[in-house]
Amino acid sequence: MRHPMTGPRRFHPILGTIAAILATLNAADTITLLNRGWFVFASTQDAASITLGLAMTAIIAATTLAVAWFPRQAALATCALWFTLACMPTLIFSMSWTLALDMLFAMVVVMRGSLLTGQLIMDACLLAPMISGTIGGLLHLDYADLTLFAVILGCLNIVMSIIEAAAAKRRRERQRLENEQRQRQEEIVHQLHDDVANRLSYTLLRMEHDDDTTVSGLADEHSRAELDELADEVRKALASTRQAVNILSGRSAADERTSRRDRMSDFDGGGSVGAVSDIADEIAPKAALDRLSGVVSDERRRLERLGITGLAVLPTSFAAGVGRRTLETTEALLRECFANIAKHAEPEGGYVLAVAVRPAGMVVSLSDTPAQAGDAAHTHDGRSTGKGLDHYRRLLEDGGGSLTIADEDGQWTMTAIIPQTLSDNP
Repeated sequence: MRHPMTGPRRFHPILGTIAAILATLNAADTITLLNRGWFVFASTQDAASITLGLAMTAIIAATTLAVAWFPRQAALATCALWFTLACMPTLIFSMSWTLALDMLFAMVVVMRGSLLTGQLIMDACLLAPMISGTIGGLLHLDYADLTLFAVILGCLNIVMSIIEAAAAKRRRERQRLENEQRQRQEEIVHQLHDDVANRLSYTLLRMEHDDDTTVSGLADEHSRAELDELADEVRKALASTRQAVNILSGRSAADERTSRRDRMSDFDGGGSVGAVSDIADEIAPKAALDRLSGVVSDERRRLERLGITGLAVLPTSFAAGVGRRTLETTEALLRECFANIAKHAEPEGGYVLAVAVRPAGMVVSLSDTPAQAGDAAHTHDGRSTGKGLDHYRRLLEDGGGSLTIADEDGQWTMTAIIPQTLSDNP
């Protein structure tokens, strides 16, 4: 498989300008040192030392220039080279002082990405020459000098720690605000999907069903024209709602070309999973059963008004309470199932929906006969917001449950397991 080539590294003008100035200073000061007799081969050891010094100067200048294209990597390399020089006191104290500017510049670049990493590098690069110079006998520091240096370095570390703590607090606050914004956006998406769009969808289904069964036989042409006009307005409103949902959820045009069976949507409000309560308490067994029974009864009546009948099986009782989020998700999924039946099932084929309680959690299963592709009454193109099965599948899988679908031998089935331990933060 061929991978696309990555583009060239972006040049940073400000970093490049500073790096070029530093490299010029390195070259100018090194030439000055050479003119003053630094490059004198008094012995083979001196020749090797001077040659190494020139090579290290050139390499540090090169890595400093590379900061303009590879900021963090080149800056870390520059600091590492400086630390290596600092461990060789005969070199570090005889080379150009401008190399210290390269190190400070690289240190600042590293701190822009990670203040803690920059702080550790600062300590290492400042302590290394002092320790190596003292051991090598090139520095003679008394206790006052050492105390002053320790105080300065300690104050720098304290200031850096305070800055790092403040930066970390700002990052956490920014992350919290971004999470809250995403959560509000997700709630808006599902409110549009689970209430506005689905009520419009059900209204449109009822209008078309009434037009086919009643209005066509009893009303005059004028009434039918008005009903058709109203239905057309509902279609436009539903299309606009779907577009808003797609924009808010970041769906692309390619996402729209998915299976129609993956585009289920509710036609009843109040079941938004994206905005469910984060309260982790349980609902009493009888109250939970009453709520599920109420949802099923309401949705079955809606289907019956559309001329669709079937069988719904619920438990007779619950042995224990049901988690609030688990119950709310089950209610929303049941509405999703009934919406799927209304939109995509063959009315004459009926349906079987069952809810059961298992050790793994709440189990919802549905079986129906898919409508034929040419059945205009039940292949409602453009009326789904596209946030049905995909959303519930992700929600359940993230919480440790599952949602599986099969479409074989003219029979469509779905099985969903909603765990009792469903996370309050999917």
